Amino acid sequence: LSLALLPLLFSGLVHAASPPQRLSRWTLDTPASTTDTDVKPRRPKPASTVDGLAAGAIRFTAETGSSPLAFPTQDADGRPLISLAQGTVRFLYRPAWSTAQGGPGQEAALLQLGRKGQDDYWAVRIPPNGRELQFVQFAGNEEYLAARAPLTFSSNQWVPIALTYGPAGCRFFTNGIPIGPPPAPPRPPRVAKPFPPARATVWIGGDDRGQSLARGDLEALEPFPQPLPPGLLR
Repeated sequence: LSLALLPLLFSGLVHAASPPQRLSRWTLDTPASTTDTDVKPRRPKPASTVDGLAAGAIRFTAETGSSPLAFPTQDADGRPLISLAQGTVRFLYRPAWSTAQGGPGQEAALLQLGRKGQDDYWAVRIPPNGRELQFVQFAGNEEYLAARAPLTFSSNQWVPIALTYGPAGCRFFTNGIPIGPPPAPPRPPRVAKPFPPARATVWIGGDDRGQSLARGDLEALEPFPQPLPPGLLR
């Protein structure tokens, strides 16, 4: 083996072992939570801070008077904080309800990009019965279910949730284990864009109308620009 090749081999090994580059990170440990690039909420709203799994978390329930947090989709330098067409989002969720007791009773929106009825819209939510995770998108003038995953939730128990989405399809994971059926290719949006427009908003802990609260606690949201393999979703 030529010594001249060693730097190239070493460089390749370092590259292969390097962690994936995320677009941003929300710690979600205070109501004025910022991203790791110091992006602040567009409209800070009342929220209740509670103990989290690693640090603090924010509780989004009607009883605490909380409202969803609204963030821009780009930082001050125009760099995207979240991906529209393909990527990964992972976060921690602790419901204030259980599937066995009937679920949240109303739709619980955990994360939403854009506004309903627009091409830059998708959302991660839980239906009123609390029996599954859902990923919805908007294309061709209609909202459709792009991925679903049966899951039993227990009150006050943390669940690590990850979603991968892209041209090959969409799928949920928990603890790095895929849940739900194999992904089917999604319908293409009418306007294919890799990242949302600057005017778009990321809603955390509820929807754009402030109605479908997460009904639980959220901590440590991390978006990535590509679908990550299961081994990196633990």
